[in-house]
Amino acid sequence: MMKKIFALPVFIVLATLISCNSGDKKTETTEITKDSTVQTVTEEKKETSSKELVNTTAKPDSVETEEVDFQGIGKIQSFKGGDWKKSGNENYSKALDMTIIMQGQPGDLTEQINDYVDSYIDVNKRDAPKYEMTGKEEGEIKGVKCVRLDGKFDNGTAYITRDYLFFTKSKVAVLMCRVAKTNESKLNAYVDYMAASYQK
Repeated sequence: MMKKIFALPVFIVLATLISCNSGDKKTETTEITKDSTVQTVTEEKKETSSKELVNTTAKPDSVETEEVDFQGIGKIQSFKGGDWKKSGNENYSKALDMTIIMQGQPGDLTEQINDYVDSYIDVNKRDAPKYEMTGKEEGEIKGVKCVRLDGKFDNGTAYITRDYLFFTKSKVAVLMCRVAKTNESKLNAYVDYMAASYQK
């Protein structure tokens, strides 16, 4: 039987999110020149290149994997065999006390990433006993905007969490991992491998 632990309901209602127009980002500023004439200066904001969030390619020892659909945005490697048991969108290993969950929310939120992540964290704090975020990093995975969140909670057993949020034009796809603190050293090897295996 799969052990039931906290799993974030990823469908987040963001009342403050407003859809943005596509196209170049520009800002206009008004400057007063030395001869007191007023001119409008248009500055185009250039997109800066983001770093790759994860480069792990080594599969954890003695583990089988299979390619599966990742919420309609591409493919990803998922663990199978041994004591890995799948139920719906969850995959659980009793030996590791590790649960890996894949969820998605439709919509283009690529211009509202910070608002979405803030609400995502708030839901964690609301629903997970003693939840605390311990790390946040932004970047890309295979050209897709991505945010990595680290955290912890305690529902009678102390757990460590790592979530990858992929932001595409059609959906936010979320790869979540929760593992007992006693197996904390295994967390990154497993979930980072899955995140790095993503292919469009």
